[in-house]
Amino acid sequence: MDPLARLRREDHHCDSLERPCLVRTDAGRWRLYLSTATPGTRHWQVVAVEADSPADLPGAEPVVVLPGDPERLAVKDPVIRRDADGWHLWASCHPLEDPDATDRMRTDHFVSAGGLSWTARGTALAPAATGWDRRGVRFTAVLPVADGLLALYDGRADAAENFEERTGAALGAGAAATFERLAGRPVLVSPHGRGGLRYLDAVRGPDGALHVFYESSRDDGGHELRHQVLPGPGW
Repeated sequence: MDPLARLRREDHHCDSLERPCLVRTDAGRWRLYLSTATPGTRHWQVVAVEADSPADLPGAEPVVVLPGDPERLAVKDPVIRRDADGWHLWASCHPLEDPDATDRMRTDHFVSAGGLSWTARGTALAPAATGWDRRGVRFTAVLPVADGLLALYDGRADAAENFEERTGAALGAGAAATFERLAGRPVLVSPHGRGGLRYLDAVRGPDGALHVFYESSRDDGGHELRHQVLPGPGW
């Protein structure tokens, strides 16, 4: 498999690139949202690059779409859906006031008419008061289901579980809703290593099958990207 494009952190003048989100615009162009780490800080922001072809994305000029706040808030890991009301984005938000606790995270909801200028609409899911996801929650996929929208999210109980989050599920009546947890435990866990199963995303194929991608822990302490196919129209 040959790569179509390669984006490097050096080209974006950042310490790291994480959790991209690729969409098509109404004009048929390709737009890639990227999480970029501000050098020498715990701050993150979301930028977008756009081009006629995915191969041209590395040369596109980045536009900051979610700046966060260098002193108070890191914003990253965008998940995007569109409906009749416009564009919806869910991002993980990390308070920065305590330099020893910047791994804490919640998921906030943003709306936009065109996908570049976003307005915050509040928190979609906050960490639980107790339990397996009390330290942080991060949406990784939002899928339509019969009762509304199903959010799959990463959760962690403490700072030691950073990079070893497990997957939970929450349901919202619509894009603007506050989501409610469907279980008091993770719904997907790796049987290997420390159990990390995170950054789960899903794409519906032309045959109706659901292609699921996720990062999973291994027994040797490493992680790998996995792909599974769930046949049929149902989740």
